[in-house]
Formats: sequence, C-alpha cells, structure tokens
Amino acid sequence: MPKFPPQKRTMEYRSWKNAPVRTSLLGYGCMRFPTTPEGRIDEPRAEALLNAARDAGVNYFDTAYPYHGGESEPFVGRVIAKWPRESFYLATKLPLWQCKSLDEAKRIFADQQKHVKALSSFETFKAHIEADDPKQKMIEAIVQSYGLEITSTKAKNGISAVSTLERIYDKYGQAVLDRTLRLAAATWEGENNSFSGNILMGIARIVVAYGDTVRDDVFKDHVGRVSVKAIIRAAKERRPGALGYSEAMIIEYNKKSKFRLSLKTLYGEKQTSDEDEFGEE
Repeated sequence: MPKFPPQKRTMEYRSWKNAPVRTSLLGYGCMRFPTTPEGRIDEPRAEALLNAARDAGVNYFDTAYPYHGGESEPFVGRVIAKWPRESFYLATKLPLWQCKSLDEAKRIFADQQKHVKALSSFETFKAHIEADDPKQKMIEAIVQSYGLEITSTKAKNGISAVSTLERIYDKYGQAVLDRTLRLAAATWEGENNSFSGNILMGIARIVVAYGDTVRDDVFKDHVGRVSVKAIIRAAKERRPGALGYSEAMIIEYNKKSKFRLSLKTLYGEKQTSDEDEFGEE
C-alpha cells in the first residue's frame, strides 16, 4: 500500500452578505479556558490556545461579559491586542438578563469597551440571552427564591456561572436546579465560591444519582463542616471536573453518617458529553 505524505489542510472562509467581513468557517469560543486550581484563567495555557487557533487560520473570536466570572473579556482583549488588528474579528455579548435598568446596561457596555480599548472596538456586539426567554425567567426566579442574584462577576450571594445554571436546567430539569441551589445556599451560606460552576454541577450530579436517598439535613451538616476551599482542594486531587467535586462532597457526607452513600452509584448514569463534567469556575 503506497504511503502518501499528509495533506496540509487550510482554513476555509466565508464572506458575510451584509457586511464587508470575511471570517473563518471555524470560530473560537472563549467560555471555557483552562483554569488554575484557584479557578482563575490559566493565562499562559489559554494564551497558547488562542495563538494556536490564530496560527491555524481562525480569525473570529467570541467572548461575553459573564464568561469566567467576568475574566474572559479583559483576558482575551489583552492577548489579541498583541496581534495585528486587521488579522481578526472579535465578538462579545451584553447580558440582558442582568440589566435591570438602562443605566445598568450602559454601565456594563462601558466596562466592555474598556476591556478592548486598545483594539478600538468589537466587530460584532450581541444581546446575550433574550430578555423575554421563558427559560431564563424561570432560572432567574429559582435563583431569586433563595435570596440570590445572577451577576456578571463573583460576589457574595451572586451567581455568575450562568451557563452551568442553564446546563443543569436543560439536562436535569427545574426540580434538580432548585434542589441544587437549596443545598448550596444552606450548606455554605454564601461562602466565597460556593456557587461556582463546578460546585453547582457537582451537587446536581449527586441529586440526580442519589435522589431522595440524599438527606438535605445530613448534607448541610456534614458537607458544611468543611470550607468550599477544602472541597475544591479535595476535588482537584480526585479527578478533573464536576465529578471530582461530587466525590469530595460524598466523602464528607459519609463521615460519621448513618446514611452513607456508595460512590459507585454516582457512576450509574453514563456520561453523554464531556461538557457535563465541567462547570464554570
């Protein structure tokens, strides 16, 4: 069988109908960069990924105000400001669900312009999540029912992991999201990072796997004995993503408990997507 040298694949591009823009067929989304153990963007690794995408011919990059707890926009702005301005297009999104007033929308918009000041401007600017979307209204109502708010950055009693809230709602339903937030709020009472994406997704997987076998009072008392930081450290040592958080919480739940949970039960549901393993930091 003859061997042929591998063919070099080149990026394809498309011209927009209503604008003098020609973008790569493949764009680069900036919602899930690699992170440090503390949950911040791992900037050297993330910058290497952006550079690799650029070198492969990608010229369309998409971020949003809430991504990575508000860190994605300014980080992306700093990195691609090093590139020739004519070599890329940049898109972002305004989080309408967070804008309770016109003044709030103006403040967020002004922040977004500061993040890319060195670039002059974004090429495309979108509304992030329709204001009258019933799903978003339901998610917001559940969040507010526990005295919490959806925010663009990490804040006490605020949740910025919007994509994780949506994933839990879409995959597991309203009841699981409601119980997930109830457990997180009762267990750590707003402690820093207690509403991070990995914590929320970790709790959601426990709720789905064990159902009513998980006792809310035991979860609150036993898991709440340790700090969120301790859970994060233990999770990182066990396995990547939300399942590591689930395991860390179950281990605490089982300590001196009459209602022990088997870790095997956690893996009774086959994963359908690697994305379900991870929540926003």
